[in-house]
Amino acid sequence: MTQQKVDLNTPDGMGRLAALYRYAQVGRCVNGVAHDINNLLGAVLAYTELVQLEPGLTENGQRMLDNVLEAAEKCASLVSALTAIARPERESQDMVDLGALLREMSLLRDYAFRNGRISYELILPESTPSALVDGPKLRWIILYLLLNAEDAVADAEAGARIIRVELSSGSGGFDISVWNPQVTDLDPETVFLPLNTSRNTGLGVGLFLARDLAERIGGTLTLDPRKGFTVHLPGVSSG
Repeated sequence: MTQQKVDLNTPDGMGRLAALYRYAQVGRCVNGVAHDINNLLGAVLAYTELVQLEPGLTENGQRMLDNVLEAAEKCASLVSALTAIARPERESQDMVDLGALLREMSLLRDYAFRNGRISYELILPESTPSALVDGPKLRWIILYLLLNAEDAVADAEAGARIIRVELSSGSGGFDISVWNPQVTDLDPETVFLPLNTSRNTGLGVGLFLARDLAERIGGTLTLDPRKGFTVHLPGVSSG
């Protein structure tokens, strides 16, 4: 992939910046909308459970109500994942289930992966560890890496549209690796530079921001063509 430097003083650069600003304004609306959706979902779940208690409910009726509950619960999970990254930034240190966090972030891109015919694999250990870490910042790191991988394979042939995320033991902590076949073409020295991109519409800030966030939470973000982009988190408790 050929890297290019984005010049914000050109019409093309300003157009890319304007597009990014528009997306940011959508993010400002998410929390309020998500709050209302959660209230509506609460009513759906509560009334569906009440209907299930009605006598004379047929087996087919019970099955349909189970489907309603399953759909509402999945919708609630999506809203929860979305609000987790849409909250205003603040310093945070909590015990975070790394497996649950990765599943949550994967859920946000599930539709895009299916729609783009991208083969996605999430590899977790049998017992997923917990880390004392800034959860909101780690969520953004993972999301930036997933979006970067998605963009990288979007135009690849069907057999090369692959994204693999793996949580594994690292030196003095745990590693989260995000790999796709295109990483072998990247230069580890320049890939994290701001405004450096291989896309015709991107700004080239996602990887730069991801590495900055990784360092701010006491970790690192590196590129290894064999493993992909790897977030190292020190001092992890397997809890």
